[in-house]
Amino acid sequence: MSDFIALVKAAWKRIYGVAATNQNISDILDLVVVLKLDFHGADLGLGEELLRNSLAQPKIARSAFKTLARECQERMERRTGFTIHQIRRVLERDGIPLLAPEDYRKDILAFQRKSQQVRQNLSLSTTLEIDGGNSIPIPRTVSDVAKAAAQEGSFLIVGEPGAGKTGVLVGLAGRLESEGYEVLVLSVNKSGSGGLKGDLGLSHSLQEVLENSPGTAPAYLLIDGLDAARGGPADTDYRNLIAETLALPDNRWKVIASVRSFDLKAGQQYKSLFKGAPPSPDYAVSGSDLATVRHIEVREWSESEFNELLKKAPKLHKAIDAGGPTLREIALVPFNTQLLAEVVGMGVPDAELGSIRNQTELLTLYWHHRVESFGSEAKACLTSTVDAMVKDRSLEADSAPLERAHAGMLDRLQQVGVLVNRRNGRLIRYFVRQSVR
Repeated sequence: MSDFIALVKAAWKRIYGVAATNQNISDILDLVVVLKLDFHGADLGLGEELLRNSLAQPKIARSAFKTLARECQERMERRTGFTIHQIRRVLERDGIPLLAPEDYRKDILAFQRKSQQVRQNLSLSTTLEIDGGNSIPIPRTVSDVAKAAAQEGSFLIVGEPGAGKTGVLVGLAGRLESEGYEVLVLSVNKSGSGGLKGDLGLSHSLQEVLENSPGTAPAYLLIDGLDAARGGPADTDYRNLIAETLALPDNRWKVIASVRSFDLKAGQQYKSLFKGAPPSPDYAVSGSDLATVRHIEVREWSESEFNELLKKAPKLHKAIDAGGPTLREIALVPFNTQLLAEVVGMGVPDAELGSIRNQTELLTLYWHHRVESFGSEAKACLTSTVDAMVKDRSLEADSAPLERAHAGMLDRLQQVGVLVNRRNGRLIRYFVRQSVR
């Protein structure tokens, strides 16, 4: 102890230029605990037992503790300290898989569950429903470009509304996860009323949850629809989340997010967060606006993609041929293709399809066959739903009042997919195909 006190006095004199008083030394000693451990004797077993609950493979606790003891000794010899995060990374890089710190395990599990729920909700964007409920994968050559770009780092997926950004992002999540990478997916909630931490029901911030997620391999945070937060309280939350994630130690977490081209061009924040050259000149926005932003542009169907799709969807192919060049041009936008496929699946005659001249008329035809066939009660139920959303300034409405006023029709509209429930049935929202983003 005397040696330690001498070192403290010397350090004090060097920093402050005067000798430390007895009270100064006493105050410092109150904050210090000195333990003498015998890592070659009885304390080895104690250390092994304490470490066991932090390991993914408890049977290696002894060798893991020896590695930890050796690292501590080397750092003492070099007179360098370390944080908990740093020493965890040292152990993981030495091949010792760790569990998350106990205080963070519940939050990590909650985030993972939320991610799975989001992916399930967005999964419709990766397939096209045809011929009476059969689904086929949506063919997008840009998906290979996105996969290659993800291996190199963070980037943005941009495009016009309806181009299929969400489908590319969710498909990328599946491909990365299939190769063993950790992937978490968020869909932007414009309201942001409880903040990201509150919306996910976490006790720590998202940045802390990601930082304490175990592992050293690259991991990916995918965020769908940044443009949905524009002008709302969540806008700042998501920008901060991206900035904090990209600044985490070891550069382990990569961020891949989708946003409409207009929103990216109009703002500066996301441009500065995703600085760099576009991964592929063939899939970059033309012009100089985004030349220094790492991004990939998702566009309407290419001829090869569209022809491949139509080969797998003969009824859709037949309907487009009957509708003529105008309908084919409308259907080149992936969102319109999905709408048209649903309209065809409803049995709409080719003559009606041939009268479509723009997206508005396609939406009108869809609404007529999808909703108006249920009569005035359906309109009343949907009107009440919209009124509740406007009143709450949200894209979701409390289901309880709607159930009391329109019980049967509310169930029917959910059965046919016009409305969907959220939060275990507590909330109601309209079903919107996410590729509209």
